[in-house]
Amino acid sequence: MKIGCPKEIKPQEFRVGMTPNAAREAVNAGHSVMVETNAGTGAGFTDADYVAAGAKIVGTASDLEQVTKAEVIKYSAGGFRDFTRIAASDPVMWRDVFLNNRE
Repeated sequence: MKIGCPKEIKPQEFRVGMTPNAAREAVNAGHSVMVETNAGTGAGFTDADYVAAGAKIVGTASDLEQVTKAEVIKYSAGGFRDFTRIAASDPVMWRDVFLNNRE
């Protein structure tokens, strides 16, 4: 599965959707992880931290979208970019996410 982590765009929001440790676990489980440049900066993580975890750094959110476009379905939630995506490889896996985030 390809997993993309865009940079947060809300003002004064310093969280990141995936830490380097989470990226490492995903990569070790056989997934491909792509992180937008400086996505973790506000949370204290560098691009080098993500690279060391096995993730690929992608220049912009648009680049991230292009890399994942063909293999994902669109999913939007409050606070996320309008193209935040969840892999279509196993929709059953995401059932609870969709049910708990209907708004």
